[in-house]
Amino acid sequence: MRLLGSEKSFKDNKEKMLYELGIALTENKVLQKKVQKLEQFKKVTFDEQDINKLNDKIALYKNRLHEVNESGNKTLHNYSDILDLEKELVLQRTRLVQLKTGRLNYLHQDKNKIKADCIKKIEQLEEKLNHLLYD
Repeated sequence: MRLLGSEKSFKDNKEKMLYELGIALTENKVLQKKVQKLEQFKKVTFDEQDINKLNDKIALYKNRLHEVNESGNKTLHNYSDILDLEKELVLQRTRLVQLKTGRLNYLHQDKNKIKADCIKKIEQLEEKLNHLLYD
């Protein structure tokens, strides 16, 4: 199995993840500031009805903040996994090339079995990357 899409679409999807992270961080900061301002305003408000309205608004902002944080954390975790998988994929591909060109020899092991294991590992890594990027 090979990676789905072109190298360009692979990079585009990674950039899209970074863009989404940036949006989540920005929205997080904005929501936190709004909650702080409402909390401060609540301290100087004496009307109980106004306080209830402020509490409702604060609850809405905090719920949205929680959603943004969960989404951002998931995207960050996926991006981190992608970077780890890419690194492992490069190592496995390098190892395979070294095996094929004879630059990497194993004295007491079957070279063909090692090549097959390496190819299998590469396919598994590519499948995981496809899942993270395109699902």
